[in-house]
Amino acid sequence: MATGSSDKTIKLWETDSGKEIKSFRGHTEWVSSLTHKPGNIDRFFSGAWDGKIRIWTTALDNPIEGKTEHLFTTGNDNAVYSLKYSESRDQVVSGNRDGTC
Repeated sequence: MATGSSDKTIKLWETDSGKEIKSFRGHTEWVSSLTHKPGNIDRFFSGAWDGKIRIWTTALDNPIEGKTEHLFTTGNDNAVYSLKYSESRDQVVSGNRDGTC
């Protein structure tokens, strides 16, 4: 399971024990949304109040901190409130503070 939080991190957790597996850093504001492409749990997307959408990979050598692979912006540092992976379009859609996608 993955969680994003106001401390600007994303954490992966083992569901049985509740133990933290990895912590990912890179956003400068609250991480408000996470999503992934169904069938591909090794990569996931995060959206934050810093207006950034990032793509992460869980397959890293470093067991503590992740590394950002790609970065997208919403235009004018507009906070990302929600993310959803669209299988029909093979893309991630964001819902932003100003009501745009």
